[in-house]
Amino acid sequence: MTLKGGIEMTNEKALKVAELKSGEAGRGITRIDPSIMDILGIRVGDIVQIDGGKKTVAKALRGGPEDENKGIIRIDGSTRR
Repeated sequence: MTLKGGIEMTNEKALKVAELKSGEAGRGITRIDPSIMDILGIRVGDIVQIDGGKKTVAKALRGGPEDENKGIIRIDGSTRR
């Protein structure tokens, strides 16, 4: 489920989890494969809900070119727990 602008959306997509770069950890952000962001209509700065057994939220940023079309979401260790 994606939370966008305070409106609950029902767009869901299974993604592969990878670690954020260490300088970005602890900032409440996630980097998402740009193609997935486009498919789901997620914009940079949107707050998204991440459900991996436990639910959490993070601010969405575009993943780098290395993640394009790979279905990767990058989150830090504390967000994964």
